[in-house]
Amino acid sequence: MTVRSSLIRCSATLLAGAVLLSGLASAQEYPARPVRLVNPNLAGGVSDRMARTIGKAMEASLGQSIVVENKPGAASVLGVSEVLRSKPDGYFVGQTCLGPVVILPLTGEKLPFNFQEDAIIVGMMGGLDTLIATRADNPVSTIEGVIADAKANPGKVSIGMAQSPANSIPLAYMASRAGVELTLVSYRGEVQALADLLGGTLQYAIQSTGLAIPQLQAGKIKAIQVLATKRNPALPNVPSQADTKVPGFPPDSYCVMFVPKGTPNAIVQRLNRSLNEAAKDKELLAIWSREGLVPYIGGTQAESMDFLKEVSNRWVSVAKEIDFSKHR
Repeated sequence: MTVRSSLIRCSATLLAGAVLLSGLASAQEYPARPVRLVNPNLAGGVSDRMARTIGKAMEASLGQSIVVENKPGAASVLGVSEVLRSKPDGYFVGQTCLGPVVILPLTGEKLPFNFQEDAIIVGMMGGLDTLIATRADNPVSTIEGVIADAKANPGKVSIGMAQSPANSIPLAYMASRAGVELTLVSYRGEVQALADLLGGTLQYAIQSTGLAIPQLQAGKIKAIQVLATKRNPALPNVPSQADTKVPGFPPDSYCVMFVPKGTPNAIVQRLNRSLNEAAKDKELLAIWSREGLVPYIGGTQAESMDFLKEVSNRWVSVAKEIDFSKHR
């Protein structure tokens, strides 16, 4: 080996060591500036509310501000894609519910990412129950009444919802099993669907509990049924799917925090610890209790991935019964 080649090898080794030490130092200093948390839905919806309350609760343990940015579009795909394309340094963090992670791949939709390969899950960001709502002056008050209405008026019963297969597929499943035809109307967000429900354009709408509860308290709408296997504690008098004989499939609307692949593990663990600290925040828990949100926040990365795998298996079983390709 020549002196020149030895020097080259030595320089390369020193450079690699410097890069490694630099990465470790960056992870130890993290976060040195505010963290951006991307919510892939419109502002004002329940997932936005979840992101902002969790972000605020994480700030104390992180020692930095968390700035929530709304980047809606293409059933959350645009916002998720932007996070996955970002620099993996922990300063551009994502929130997503199950649509682009579990459900859209089952529809045959060509996505610009493979979430399983391109993302690192930090932990859970809670769950949300949705319900079927109608105007307070609608004489129909039960899910059986909705089905009877649909049978008497094929294709004329409209249900609006935020654009997501997590909303449309459970309704299509219910309609298929009940032998009725429903007109499903997609909106950019649930706030727009609520506006058309109140304005009389829609007969029914899928709403999150957080958005529906103020309207219920104001007497403007009434809840037909919570789309879950058990009643929501914030709405104990509203029946769940378990309380009716109408076949249904609970959408399991849970959200996760994620970062792009390549993010140093020390940073991922720092975020995970902060997320678990947020789960203990009394102000957050009080808000979520009032709004009917499910405080399944944090946990370990392994627990989060196991949960997503379990939910994914349930959706796969439903995909054998109805055509998911119609819900892209």
